Amino acid sequence: MSTARAQGTVRVIVGLARKALPEGALDTEEKREAQRLAIAATRDALLEELAGTKFKVIRTYGTIPFVALEAGPDALEVLERSGNVVSVEEDRVAGLNPRR
Repeated sequence: MSTARAQGTVRVIVGLARKALPEGALDTEEKREAQRLAIAATRDALLEELAGTKFKVIRTYGTIPFVALEAGPDALEVLERSGNVVSVEEDRVAGLNPRR
């Protein structure tokens, strides 16, 4: 939240409240498609909740229950309260040391 307040927005990875198995563990195409549709439905419901706030979709994922967003403080507040969200993490590169 402090980054969003200082810079206006912050990039985040949002974990959706939708359990998902690795697609290789699903034994039929119908089960894989049903899981993809369930993930999309949860994501779409969350994006509807965010309507009217400052946010931008950076990336959606079809096979895992996550969405990458650029979010302002008002959007972060919605994410914090949403039943469609299980986690919000700042999206940043970790573990890289620039070469000099």
